[in-house]
Amino acid sequence: MSWAQPQFQRLDIYVIYKNTHFNTFQRERDFKETTSNIKFTVMNPQKIALFSELWKQMPLEIKNKKRRSFGAGGGYVFMEFIGAKGAVFTCGIERSGRVYLNGYRVALDANTVLNKYLKGYLGPHLNWHGKYQGPKIQRDSDDDDDGYVVVYSPGVKKVIKEGKLANLVGKLDPLAAEWYNQIVVLGIEVKTKRVVSVRFLMNSDDRRRGGMNEAAYQKYLQALNAYLKISMIKNPHQLKADVVHRFLDFTR
Repeated sequence: MSWAQPQFQRLDIYVIYKNTHFNTFQRERDFKETTSNIKFTVMNPQKIALFSELWKQMPLEIKNKKRRSFGAGGGYVFMEFIGAKGAVFTCGIERSGRVYLNGYRVALDANTVLNKYLKGYLGPHLNWHGKYQGPKIQRDSDDDDDGYVVVYSPGVKKVIKEGKLANLVGKLDPLAAEWYNQIVVLGIEVKTKRVVSVRFLMNSDDRRRGGMNEAAYQKYLQALNAYLKISMIKNPHQLKADVVHRFLDFTR
């Protein structure tokens, strides 16, 4: 059987502050379905290619096994590589320093993996590269602690608070106005400052498109970009993610 490396089209990086402790053990599904962690997305093929050594380091016996869910009892870094045909390869790092490929523990050094692959993606304030001594990042109270600051154009918050944005996108498709599609996570491309994806957190049947067909979903994205103007994205640590993710509640 050939074990050539799959062609990955996207890399999602999930991370939480290293010194975090959970009351209960968290599995992949737990932290991917909540907004308690930080998520970055890498789409650039050249950037993704720099992670190829991780796949090569996975032992053959693990490649022959079914992928298992990664889990952690505290701070973690989790990388999920996704290909065109749905091929998935994962790498998880626990705060204890244990490293897992496809859910199986391997004899890799966590600090080596972090420094070689993730130094340009995880801000020093997350404490995965030593104790952070720099100044605190000033950001809006509803912004995420991922090292980026998304600055909306004047008046956007008022439009959201008054419910105007929900009404505007709701006119595109009845499903867009349903209550279970009102709490979302936006994927915002750092370079263009445009919304490129939406995750509908409350819609357990279809979190990717909220039940809309592809044509309606694309119009939904166009409407968001028309009304949800982003004036700038500050990147004080010069991080390398292509897409950052932001929580938005249309009901507020």
